[in-house]
Amino acid sequence: METRTLAKHIETLRKKLGDAGASIRTVHGVGYRFMSDNASAVR
Repeated sequence: METRTLAKHIETLRKKLGDAGASIRTVHGVGYRFMSDNASAVR
């Protein structure tokens, strides 16, 4: 059984950060990445 503990922590963090929470991006198969407003996304 797989837990979603980290995903729930990230969800809570995004809510607490408000609009800045959108800077936390999910990288499927890898984890999470913080992207500043002026950084370009790497795919």
